Amino acid sequence: MTRSPSTSRVEARPWSERAEPLQQPRNVQTRPLTEKQRRFLAEYLIDRNAVQAYLRAFGPAVSYRSAATLSGRLLKKVEVRNAIREERQAHARRCRVSADAVLKELALIAFSDLRDFFGDGWTLRPFDEIPSAARRSVSRITIRRTADGAELISVAFWPKGFALGKLLRHLNGSPRRNTRVR
Repeated sequence: MTRSPSTSRVEARPWSERAEPLQQPRNVQTRPLTEKQRRFLAEYLIDRNAVQAYLRAFGPAVSYRSAATLSGRLLKKVEVRNAIREERQAHARRCRVSADAVLKELALIAFSDLRDFFGDGWTLRPFDEIPSAARRSVSRITIRRTADGAELISVAFWPKGFALGKLLRHLNGSPRRNTRVR
């Protein structure tokens, strides 16, 4: 906030002008991680919950409130942020998972069509005849036999609304997490 020289009125600056960038300066050499930082990093990468990672890394002697404060401080350190980024990238390479592959799977679920599973007269097609893309939208198949020997086949699908919501948030960049598409 700045004061106008001629009046005592306070002018508020927009947040974009007040916010400091979190990027590392280009010419700064980062130091290697300390032993405590390495322990925190190993625990943080398990579930990406900073407070729980701090509590696991440094034991029951630390209160929850202190862990919340100290884990936040650790996450602000350039060395720790760089190490987290490198480990996440290495993990993605090891798992051979990319954001594009995840988005393709979400799209297959979101745009799946029941007609791919049924032939004439709504009889279930043999599994080999169902397109691969359609089979990926199935979460569970249950086959039960009745007392008279007939088979009852139940097919459950992954929720389309959830997949559509995820895709919509990705495409729009919407920060709202509780958006539901119906």
